Amino acid sequence: MRNPNGYGTIRKLTGKRKRPFGVYVTTGYETYHAVPSIDFLEDILSEPLYEEVRAEYDAYVARQPSKRKQVQKCIGYYATRQAAMIALAEYNKNPLDMDKMEITFEQVYDAIYERTIKDMKVSTKRSYVTAYDKCAALRSMRMRDIRLAHLQRVVDQHADKSKSTQNNIIVLFHTMYKFCLENDLCEKDYSRFVRVTSKIESKQKKPFSKEEIQTIWENLSWSKIRQRETVITGIPYADSLLVMIYTGVRIGELLDIRVSDVHLEERWIEVKGTKTKAAQRVVPIHREILPIIESRVADARGEFLFGSKEGKKISYANYKQLFFCDFMSRFGMNHTPHECRHTFATIGAASGLNPVLLKKIIGHASSDITEGVYTHAYIEDLVKEIDKFKV
Repeated sequence: MRNPNGYGTIRKLTGKRKRPFGVYVTTGYETYHAVPSIDFLEDILSEPLYEEVRAEYDAYVARQPSKRKQVQKCIGYYATRQAAMIALAEYNKNPLDMDKMEITFEQVYDAIYERTIKDMKVSTKRSYVTAYDKCAALRSMRMRDIRLAHLQRVVDQHADKSKSTQNNIIVLFHTMYKFCLENDLCEKDYSRFVRVTSKIESKQKKPFSKEEIQTIWENLSWSKIRQRETVITGIPYADSLLVMIYTGVRIGELLDIRVSDVHLEERWIEVKGTKTKAAQRVVPIHREILPIIESRVADARGEFLFGSKEGKKISYANYKQLFFCDFMSRFGMNHTPHECRHTFATIGAASGLNPVLLKKIIGHASSDITEGVYTHAYIEDLVKEIDKFKV
């Protein structure tokens, strides 16, 4: 029977040996991107062309999930496989006991990652991984050698970032010290004394104004003329802004919508969000954007409602780089894609939408409605409610 991931393995070594069975356990993980380098192109392409290719390459690499491979060490050699299996089982009863005094910051993080972080929802997992990336100075240090000054220095190095960035690092520290105390790896929790030092105020979400929304309506056919072909060349995407503003869907949810998810006759879209359980929901189609949705369904080049010119799914990076930022610049607006969703929530509240139904449309959990029960009557209520939405 195969051992569980991270349990360890037994290998029979070659040659004549008195103790041929080695017991190997995982001590950590190495993170890497399996993407080939394009540095050699710098000497081949012109500088402007290389910079353009490099920008596309960097955007591609940023979208690729990092891979992790195990780093193992041998904890002993044994004469029989049975003796080796007993040693491995003893080790797994409490693997940290063997190297308790030597365990490093990196090893504690790897243990926590395997136990909890890797199974967290995407956004939470990303905040932990990003915070850990900022702790390079601590990785090789033994936990018993780390003091408050070391932790605070890491946080202070990012004082030019937002308070939330520093707070995410501190949350990681709290999680690691909780684990250490539970496993007798340290005697004191220094993370309790680390303080946020950033003076930068968080950017306030700013909804689109009525004038800006009207500008979008008036420029639905806008498409930037480009000197090179891209995945969205020749396709206007301004209507995507209105769909987000009138439905409250997240940008990732918008780009995931398939034509088969749209129910035109009943005026609703099945949104299969992944952010939270509540994100999987019914989103009613406002009567003002119904013609936009109908046109998108009729002209779809593939399975996605807002697909590329080849009918494939568009990445967030391409949407933002090849359309959103250009549109904002061209029409003098300063917003993020998420502010379309914020605009929906703001206008919805001002239009007097039922707060419980508004929560359900947006995708926020609510105990007032049974999760996952989408009856015809319920959908009709949502459609009736969405038509109260007035810009």
